[in-house]
Amino acid sequence: MGHLVRLNQGETEGVVRDYLQREGLALQGVWLDRGRALGPEVGSVGLPTTIFYDAQGRRVDAR
Repeated sequence: MGHLVRLNQGETEGVVRDYLQREGLALQGVWLDRGRALGPEVGSVGLPTTIFYDAQGRRVDAR
């Protein structure tokens, strides 16, 4: 079974925490990218983007 990591780009921890709390979601497994560096690094041209990696850490797909 794989792992799901959610990444928020550009918002503060407080904004993300408030949203997750309102939606009944846990903060666990959420990473913050305040500088919005990951999108360009992985070739994302829009949000939301779902990126799939294999067990060896190689990118295998993106949607």
